[in-house]
Order: sequence, then structure tokens, then C-alpha cells
Amino acid sequence: MRHRRAVRKTLIDFARRLRNLLTNPIFIALTIFGNAVIFFAATSLYFLERGENPSVTSFLDTLWWAVSTVTTVGYGDVSPVTPPGRVIGIGLMIVGTALFWSYTALFAEALVREDITDLESSIRRLRKQLTLIPKNQRSNEIQNLLTDLHEHLAGQNNPSKDANVPSIPPTASETS
Repeated sequence: MRHRRAVRKTLIDFARRLRNLLTNPIFIALTIFGNAVIFFAATSLYFLERGENPSVTSFLDTLWWAVSTVTTVGYGDVSPVTPPGRVIGIGLMIVGTALFWSYTALFAEALVREDITDLESSIRRLRKQLTLIPKNQRSNEIQNLLTDLHEHLAGQNNPSKDANVPSIPPTASETS
């Protein structure tokens, strides 16, 4: 039962983070841009290669080529034969690589953003707590606070231990 709760919590958390990614304005803009580039490249290749390239018999052939090129799959069943078509292909390969990098970075950011925010909040809380401790007692208190933070972070990685992990109390400014 405990395992099911942890799996369910993880799935709900992942779904929430995925929803945040899909509604991110940068993700939406990249998706629109990427689709526009694919459509432009497919249309351009169709008009440049039609009649010149035996592999291009319909717009669907060039759309297939554009999608397989931008995703770096490149099956090779359709490839440009005219110099302008090849230049478009090179541009599409570069854009596809950049889009892949961008999507990867956005996905990674969506997965860790909340954890980084929580960690930054814990660090701010610790700094505020340290300013309240007299200077002659700080080294022991710093060690205790770091131990609490370590245990708190270890508990986040192992949900079954959450009940045993001491929490770092919020400061007065964070509770108001």
C-alpha cells in the first residue's frame, strides 16, 4: 500500500510537471516555430524538386523528408538533388539539432525546477536562521542546520522516509 501511494504521488507529480512544460510559452513558441520551418522546407523542396527529383512525386514526399530530416532520422528514401534543395536540407538539419537541444533543455528544466526552488527556499531559511544565532554559537548551529538540510533532502529522494525526516521550520516572514 505504501509503495502504491509513492508511485501514485510520483506519477501525479510527473503529470503536473509535464503539464507545466506543455503550457510553457517558450515550449509553445518553439513548437510553432518548428512546425512552420518544417512546412516551409517541405513546400520549398516540393517546388524546387518537383520534376527534377524522381523521389518527389507529391507534397507528402517532401513533408516526409522534412520531418525525417528535422528529427535527425533521415531515412534517405527522399533526398534533395538540386543545389537549393540541398541548402534547405542543410538548414533544416541545423534547425532540427537546435530544436532538439532546446526541447531537451526545457524538459530537463521542467523536471527539476520545483526541486531547485525548494532548495533555494531552504537555503534562504537557513541564512535567516543563522543571522538570529549569536556569533559564538554559530559553528555548532551551522552544523546542525546542515545536517537537517541533508536529512530533509535525503527524505525527498526516498518518499517512504518522509515521516522520519525532521523538517526545517519556516521563518516568520515565510509563514506570513
